[in-house]
Amino acid sequence: MPLQLRTTTLSTAVCAEGVRCYTKTVDGEVREACNDTSDAAIARAVAAKDTGALESRDGWYPGTLKFRCSPDSSLCTFAWAPWHQSIFYQSEDDVLREKRRSPASSCEWVDTGFAQDGCMPGTNLAVVHSADAERIVMLWQDKEGWLCYRKAQGWVWDEGCTRLCKAIDGTGIDLVDIRVYYQDDDHVIREYRGGFESTWKLVEGFTIKSNSPVGDITAISWKGLNDNVEARLYLQDDNDDIIEWCNSGKGWYSGQYKQPALPEADVTAFVRPLQSDTPGYLITVMWTGQDQASSSTPAMLYQQVYSAALQQSWLQPTQVTDLQNAGTAVGGWVGGHFSDNCPGVDAKAVRAITVSADDALCGLSLAHDDGTATPWRGAAGGTRHPFALAAGEDVTQVFVASSAASVEGLLFVTSRGCASPWYGRQSETPLLWEYKGHPLAGFIGTVGERINGLKPFWASRASATSLPTIDENIVLSTRVGKDIARSTAHIDALAARTAAKAARAADTPALAYRALDVTTNVGRCQGEAAAIGGLLRDLATAANKLVPEGEQISRAVAQEVDGARLRADTLSAIKASAEGLKAMAEAKTRELTWTRTCARRAQAQEQRDTKAGYKWVRDVVTLGIGNRYDMFNLNKNIASINETIAATQAALEAARARLDAIAADLRRIDGLAATTSGQQGTLGGVLGAMDGLLAQNKDVAEAATGLSCLLNQMHASSEGLDDPSTADAFARGVLKIGRLAGASVWLTSLMGERGAALRDAVKRNIAGTVEEAPSC
Repeated sequence: MPLQLRTTTLSTAVCAEGVRCYTKTVDGEVREACNDTSDAAIARAVAAKDTGALESRDGWYPGTLKFRCSPDSSLCTFAWAPWHQSIFYQSEDDVLREKRRSPASSCEWVDTGFAQDGCMPGTNLAVVHSADAERIVMLWQDKEGWLCYRKAQGWVWDEGCTRLCKAIDGTGIDLVDIRVYYQDDDHVIREYRGGFESTWKLVEGFTIKSNSPVGDITAISWKGLNDNVEARLYLQDDNDDIIEWCNSGKGWYSGQYKQPALPEADVTAFVRPLQSDTPGYLITVMWTGQDQASSSTPAMLYQQVYSAALQQSWLQPTQVTDLQNAGTAVGGWVGGHFSDNCPGVDAKAVRAITVSADDALCGLSLAHDDGTATPWRGAAGGTRHPFALAAGEDVTQVFVASSAASVEGLLFVTSRGCASPWYGRQSETPLLWEYKGHPLAGFIGTVGERINGLKPFWASRASATSLPTIDENIVLSTRVGKDIARSTAHIDALAARTAAKAARAADTPALAYRALDVTTNVGRCQGEAAAIGGLLRDLATAANKLVPEGEQISRAVAQEVDGARLRADTLSAIKASAEGLKAMAEAKTRELTWTRTCARRAQAQEQRDTKAGYKWVRDVVTLGIGNRYDMFNLNKNIASINETIAATQAALEAARARLDAIAADLRRIDGLAATTSGQQGTLGGVLGAMDGLLAQNKDVAEAATGLSCLLNQMHASSEGLDDPSTADAFARGVLKIGRLAGASVWLTSLMGERGAALRDAVKRNIAGTVEEAPSC
């Protein structure tokens, strides 16, 4: 399935307390918008015939949930109680995961540990659940195009998933009342029905025909009058309009709802039943509008409400929020819609691009390596320019200039670094379209007299020429390995310096003497104050000398932490590249194996034919001359087949050797990655130890300095410890030293049990009991 087909991502959760809406930036950051208009407030608005309140023009505010997922991920969320919520998404490794929150225990979102791999990148997601969420069915599409589901009871998920049916790649999916809606390979919307325990069956006769992939599908249902089940489907038609299909218990029919939207954008809908004293329901549809002004001005998220109880008509659309950095679409999105997405497009390679332009982009077409080409997109005006690519070369970057109404110019850059001229008007600040080195697969857009709106989508494969060779991988891996070896030695040295610092602090005789002296002289009179103050100053000085050294070590360790993370990222990129090469080499090996098999079959057939009598006929008819001169090319055919087998065998051995080299490279990278991971753990421990030592040293320096100043003041003013405020200040300062003795590794080693005894004595003195402090 191609990547970044979806223009904008959207999902909503609703409960009696309000609505939560989730969108996603182009680089995969999920954002939350909230509205706390409750069902009770809606019922009051209906009773008062307050359409303004029902349109919910006000009350939206940004939520706190933010996390990263795959840039291609869709989102699926639901609420089953007052803000008990779950949200499903694909992580950056395309594994399906879940976050959940339960306000009864905490308002924080937590990762549940749910993981489902094998999913198609960017698959649409759907979920249906019981009122208390004790039963859940989750649906997605796997990499081979099958719709799959898993069930959970009491939040315990089945171990494996079940395949339901095949669907078009990237099909829209929605579940409602255990009815699944999706699009098959013929672009027909289908319905499956099942249950938590029952067998799934295809519903015969339900077909909604489309000429192209519809993208997202959203379905809602509720109990209407006489307990009839009401159902609605919302999806985009071939003109990018969101349309409605309705079922009130007597079959499906086309509804009145119609709103223009960005192509390939998510649409979501939900129904809110009103309270029993105000019968009826409210339907809300949310979508992305076409009013995108430019690449720097985002499209708007809209909502529109249908009130069955108030006037049985759709109210005016209202803006919810802007979708800043939500997609790569530029230009204006009015006009005729086109999409290069079609079955098989992901397997093709673009070999030429024809562009027509004058002062803006008039039209374009893509030619593929299989001989097919897209229809002409745009108008007939402008000058046509061909841009051809070499075999194995891909377009991996596109620079685009645009205005509020149209696309003004394009420039293409290939995987080999070749750039086309600017076609159309050049911009000093163009927008760059690219996606992790993946090749351009096609465009989605709108056309009028020119190209009005445009966005790219990308092939799921990595560009062959953008992948480093095996030798480049080995060189880079070796360089990283040497870096890791140097870093390991440095980490060992840092750890040794940290240990030496701690030991030096604990074993310093002067510090030990002064600490003991402080303990001994706590309760002594004014004549001792100056001496004790001097000792405390020495203690503060010694601690302060250790602080800069510790900070220097901490900075060095922090730099090593950053270096280890960078090495881990580099190794991850190397591994991804090597795995791409491995996939290519495996494909080539399979191709060569099949070629050799075919050649051997041909050889065996030729030999059987010869034995069957062709040689005898040849020799009789030609009186033996045919055998000598091979008049019927029998010997030549066998020789040619043998040459083919020999050449294929040699190529196959080379391919297998290449695979072995890549496998060895991957094993080496895994070893380096393991070393890097171990280093990060060691670094974390060293950094934590340094943080603790620094905090201890700073606290000791601060406490000792404060006590020293207090004693100097006492000595200078001839005040005695019997003054209540002075004694209290002194006692509290010493108490802080005592607490530090309990928290500090090296102060504890200096003071031992005297630290606890000192704390007890000071507490008694603060309480008013005069008692001699413990002596040495």
